[in-house]
Amino acid sequence: MDMEPYKHDQRCPVCGSKAKVRDLTERDAYYIECDDCGTFELNDMICSGDISEKYRLRSCLYYYFRQNKDAFSTRKIVPQITDIEPGKEADLTRFYLVYLKEVSVQSLLQLFPQNISDRIAMIMVNLGNKVKYFGNTFSIEYNKDEPSYYPLFFLDENYGAETIKTQFDEMLRILKGHHLIAESNSNLSCYKYKLTLEGWALIEGYQKSKQNLPQGFTAMWFADEMKPAQFAIAKIVQECGYMPLSIDLKEHNDQIVPEILFEIRRSEFVVADMTGHRGGVYYEAGYAEGLGKPVIYCCREDDFKNMHFDLKQKSTIIWKDEVDLQERLKKRIEATVGKRQTS
Repeated sequence: MDMEPYKHDQRCPVCGSKAKVRDLTERDAYYIECDDCGTFELNDMICSGDISEKYRLRSCLYYYFRQNKDAFSTRKIVPQITDIEPGKEADLTRFYLVYLKEVSVQSLLQLFPQNISDRIAMIMVNLGNKVKYFGNTFSIEYNKDEPSYYPLFFLDENYGAETIKTQFDEMLRILKGHHLIAESNSNLSCYKYKLTLEGWALIEGYQKSKQNLPQGFTAMWFADEMKPAQFAIAKIVQECGYMPLSIDLKEHNDQIVPEILFEIRRSEFVVADMTGHRGGVYYEAGYAEGLGKPVIYCCREDDFKNMHFDLKQKSTIIWKDEVDLQERLKKRIEATVGKRQTS
């Protein structure tokens, strides 16, 4: 794969910090190394801002990278952010340098907070990550620094781009009014803030209550013949308001790797398609059940007879084709896990 040399002294398109960037000439994308966001690949259209909901997306990217930075670094995963929707043809097993985890824009936008309480808490999580320790401050020089803070504040351009600064100023006022942040050694041109005890307590409480990302994990046999089913599952998981995730390297079919267990632990639920009856899928489903996660079992009709006796006793979606799978899976997710409102 052709990659241009690094361009130093560039800016990260997500957080605005200094970053090393190089072109991926064959992919219409950029490979970005940012000290704050980590290492990731970003589609050219996204990087240039030539998409709708760019403020919402930047906030979701900012939050996603910081919630996953340590895990990505430890497992040498480079997240690949693409504008390809689940269900459209894409090579999900591409390699260069290290394994790429492909995440669509549509999936990332599911992270945007659904109510004001979550929004305030997620902003505070971002600010806590920024200041890093109790007593440290963050500063905003007005008419200069605000845009660099926009990704932290989950601003919504659906109310009009002209409202972005108003939303930002109002959220600062709300955080101060609720004693979550306090001014510290400010002057007329530069405001410094520190997080209060109440602010740190809110962060701690929110993180304990929201250890799971709003994602649905798919455990299945990753053979070529199952690609349509994989896309069908991803599409329905996304339509129900969750981020679809699968570890779809063929080498993982019969291996239980730490990344799989890590992702199952922080998923809201698991869709386990037993078609092909891979030992790894049985293990992943059992592991999820042991954690108390909802597991939705599926199996293609012509292979159900081969399903293990114990699992045959469970309520299973026995599907004929991908359309049938989508219709029944959507109803099952809504009935057992619930559909998230994302707009």
